[in-house]
Amino acid sequence: MSALSTSSILANLSPTLFQAGPQDIVATPDIYTLNSGSLNSTQTINTTVDRFNPFAGSIVNNLLSGASGILSAVTSTIGLTQALNNPMSLVNAATVGRLASVVGFPITSLSPVLQSTLSAAINLNASNFNSLDVFNSGSNITSAIQTGDIEGATNVLSMASAMSGNASFTQVTDVGARSTMASTVITALIGLGLATTVGDFITTQDAPIARHALSQNVQTALMNSDLMTVQLCITQLGVGGVLSQVPDAALQLLKYYRLPAGTASTAYATAWQALLAILVQLAPSWNTTLRSGVSYETLTYFQVASKDAITVMKTDSDLTTVMGAAIAGTFHRENTLSTLKQMYPHMLVM
Repeated sequence: MSALSTSSILANLSPTLFQAGPQDIVATPDIYTLNSGSLNSTQTINTTVDRFNPFAGSIVNNLLSGASGILSAVTSTIGLTQALNNPMSLVNAATVGRLASVVGFPITSLSPVLQSTLSAAINLNASNFNSLDVFNSGSNITSAIQTGDIEGATNVLSMASAMSGNASFTQVTDVGARSTMASTVITALIGLGLATTVGDFITTQDAPIARHALSQNVQTALMNSDLMTVQLCITQLGVGGVLSQVPDAALQLLKYYRLPAGTASTAYATAWQALLAILVQLAPSWNTTLRSGVSYETLTYFQVASKDAITVMKTDSDLTTVMGAAIAGTFHRENTLSTLKQMYPHMLVM
């Protein structure tokens, strides 16, 4: 069989390329019958590229045009640029108004960091946000309104107060807004290391609001190694309340523990006693485990403890605790199933 000429290849390959869609049958050169000159023809390559470039260019232009149109539509609809620069612009205007009424100044005047924290708190407390407490001074009874029509409820209460001629006829507390704001304030205080102020702030809030705000910050206090606030949470919420928010609170207490900056080695023993006092409240038998009714020492808590936690543990007067802290780093936690699979790879097929 004679070799095909370059013109024959182009006649079969080029005319239909990208003209009738994916159903085109593109001719494939037979390298066993094609001479090297035709196979490596610069003309063949250039001609094919020339036909492809306009096609590729049109696709790219269409994509760019479509993307630009979508971006313009999104930006004009929700104010994307403003939303990126101002996190609170993503929150419903009515919600922002309610929060502003609680603190007495525009929320948008806060720093971007606090606005972001507040946005997160609003989302976190969404299920509790539609609530009002109404105190009737005439009957000395407080009732709760839990409907989505907060605006309607406040309007009606204002009318009742105006028609009665008694401004103190009803006192309305926006429980959802106050809880959100209180939670945000506590989060910010913990983050700034102002733990001593958390307790003072909580005493100024109504009990339900204080408890709710603290419950939302148990995890934050643990991760910031804020022992004072963790103890406050235990006191206000009870151990059960803390564990309902963070079931492994005792483990996290040791995992995230950090010595206060500048702590001298002579103060390690005191630091351990402060940590231990909270640890035994959250997990009384933290360093032991029961097997067939018999109590044995366990390294579980030692193995997750931070370096600072291990350091202060070694000051304990109980030799068992000191030894646990000393050897914890040499024993790694193993998963039983993973260990068996390594030992018997062909017997355990999962």
